[in-house]
Amino acid sequence: MVIFLSGLARAAAVVCDPDEATRIVVDARVDPRRVPVTHPWLVPGVARAQQDPGVALLLDGVCAPGADLVVESMDRWEAPTFSAYDLVVVRIEEVGCSLVRHRVGLTVGLSQDGPVYRPGRVLPDEATPLPDCPDPAQWRSERVLAGAGTDVRLIRVEDHVGDEIVHTSLVVRWADRTGFREQVLMEPAPPRTVDPTAAGPEVARIEGRDGRVSIVAARDRAFDEHGACTTVPGQRVWHEEDGVFVEDSGRAAAARLAREGDWRWTGQDGWFLIVGQDDESDVDLVEPRRRRLQRRFTEPLSLWNSADFALLIPGYVFVAPDPWATRAEADAARPRIGSVYTKRAWVAPDACDP
Repeated sequence: MVIFLSGLARAAAVVCDPDEATRIVVDARVDPRRVPVTHPWLVPGVARAQQDPGVALLLDGVCAPGADLVVESMDRWEAPTFSAYDLVVVRIEEVGCSLVRHRVGLTVGLSQDGPVYRPGRVLPDEATPLPDCPDPAQWRSERVLAGAGTDVRLIRVEDHVGDEIVHTSLVVRWADRTGFREQVLMEPAPPRTVDPTAAGPEVARIEGRDGRVSIVAARDRAFDEHGACTTVPGQRVWHEEDGVFVEDSGRAAAARLAREGDWRWTGQDGWFLIVGQDDESDVDLVEPRRRRLQRRFTEPLSLWNSADFALLIPGYVFVAPDPWATRAEADAARPRIGSVYTKRAWVAPDACDP
């Protein structure tokens, strides 16, 4: 069981035994917080010493005797209060006429509470055919679409078998004090993530005014057999909440984008039912008014800044429910909203416009 250390002339055996790993850490005076960086070959044993059932179950199979082991560092993120590491423990065996790499994802979060190891992303086996082997190679590739070098990345994942791409997905991967997390958002990944002229939605990573990241899929389109393009209305927005990315769609997704002034990423027009407004300098007076109005409205009311929207006159703060996609939908809601007026705030970009 060997790991080759980049830049070093020696190799060190991967240690899976928790007692042995603990002994080495103590005897060599290794800072446990630095093990993923300075002593990655100790990671399986140190992780098992944590006695987390999920980690133990994950590593039991890969650590069984009879194969070479490698620990690979895939990614890292360092913030002022925590660090996150994305590691893969690889078991290499000859199966048939191929070298098979059975890969187990392990992630580490480092904070003032010390290191925490937990299961990482699920990874498929990879296979490299030996000389004269007719079996195809199998591997996974990734391409960062947005957020490279940040703590939240939007990634296109592809699984290959020989010359074919057999599976794709759109993934968001982010770092926090527990390590790296990953979530599949769309499966398969939209074709436009590799071909801007293709059908399907565009995807984007958007930072809100508070710095929090959302992922958007919108500006969808379809082509008929003659190549004619048709816009597909609607949008999907994912935002992080309690350790997962939660999806909004339809009107709720459009409202989330509108609050950030990102209506250009919607796949619908925006129509407001405005129940009150004032100069933007008087926002402190408008908020109490919104609270009073809310007592008699069934729809949640928000404060909106007119300068955020292309078709509204800047300089005002107004009170309104979330926007609707059409005037007909907005007008249909007027009886339950009360005495209001309808105003178009934006026109959705044409998904078929080159």
